[in-house]
Amino acid sequence: MPMVSCRRLIAAAAVILAPTAAAADTANLPDDLIRSSLILDIDSGELGLFRIEPRHPGPFQAFTRLDVAMLENSIKNPQQWVLDRVAAETATIAEAALVMFDPDNPYAGARINDIDPTPESLHATLELVAERPHHFCDGPNESYNETGLIVEVDCAFWLGGTSSHLLVRLQQAGTSWYVVMARAQNSRRYLQLHTIVDSLHF
Repeated sequence: MPMVSCRRLIAAAAVILAPTAAAADTANLPDDLIRSSLILDIDSGELGLFRIEPRHPGPFQAFTRLDVAMLENSIKNPQQWVLDRVAAETATIAEAALVMFDPDNPYAGARINDIDPTPESLHATLELVAERPHHFCDGPNESYNETGLIVEVDCAFWLGGTSSHLLVRLQQAGTSWYVVMARAQNSRRYLQLHTIVDSLHF
């Protein structure tokens, strides 16, 4: 069987079977969140299982989400893997900050402008996020649940009085590895997503 066809077969099986154990954990989501399919590139090395995101579209919807995927390969160094993933995600953090502080942002007003950083300070912070994202993070930390080993990094990027939060968690389940990523632009939503992450079982 060709490699691509084999991988597609594995992907289909993963989407059908792997979420079953986690289905009950996302059955009672808050009314403003919805679970949907997560489709990833066939060459990403990950099999998308599902995404949790805001139910209603909005200007910041893309910056609030919880993604769950199964890795195709085993992880030899889980701590380095999560650190590398955090570094790869910083482009989205920078994008969110630039949207927030865009002078043409229709939500910008006197209250926002009071805490707006100067363009120089904003870009200096974004450069630091890109070059040393681990400076803003706690971890990697290891723990165990009933499924197996957990390795995670928890980050808070503070930009001009606003916060952008990111959680990258690796979950080992037997010989399989799952990655869970949660992202939000405020503490309230992030805590909400973090609670959902802690409820997942594989």
